Amino acid sequence: MKRVRSLALLVLALTALTMIAHSSGLPTQNTGKSVTFGIVQGRVIDERGDPLPDAKVYAEPVEGNGSTGKLRFAISKQDGGFTLDEVATGINVICGSKEEALFPDTGAAAFALNLNALPRVRVQEGRVTPDVTVQLTKGGKLTGSISDSFNGQPVAASRIRLSRIDDPRLFVATGPDEAGHFEFVVPSKPFRLQVTAAGYRSYEHAGPLLVEAASTKEITVRLQRSGNSNTN
Repeated sequence: MKRVRSLALLVLALTALTMIAHSSGLPTQNTGKSVTFGIVQGRVIDERGDPLPDAKVYAEPVEGNGSTGKLRFAISKQDGGFTLDEVATGINVICGSKEEALFPDTGAAAFALNLNALPRVRVQEGRVTPDVTVQLTKGGKLTGSISDSFNGQPVAASRIRLSRIDDPRLFVATGPDEAGHFEFVVPSKPFRLQVTAAGYRSYEHAGPLLVEAASTKEITVRLQRSGNSNTN
């Protein structure tokens, strides 16, 4: 099943935590300034403080030269160590994930357990920023399918909105795959699930969705044609 990718990524302002939604891989606006780079080195650990190998680590620029339009990743070694090359100079947030082991992507604001705990570093041109610790906390997997309640056919054109109940400003908005399936690796925080599609009544899951750490929760969404009630 194709993994659904989150569209909402984290940006932290200098004096406050804010977010923007974007698709990773889209080029940023050309300001005419040449982008300069530095290096970030550090270590990835889990919630117990143990080294976490094979985690994906990347930098999200906050201020400075900004993004180059390319998202470069590093994979942590057996001791959790990593080196990120070509990090844009200025303030960066260092994000990480290991979704195959149920560690959510902290670059998606809704999936970061604690935004304030994400490491922010100032990168200088041609210099190494050392000793950065990226801590990831194991979450769970939310998976499911979206189909027409009348004929059982997948509704691939539907839209999913998954928002944090503790802070509704933190959300992801995306769609299922062609078979109507979706999958998220999420922190153990309560979420609100809404699904919309043209020609169907809006769906909202009854009550908060909480996926316990190291567990999987499966949701079946059956959309009803417009004119019918649809709250499960």
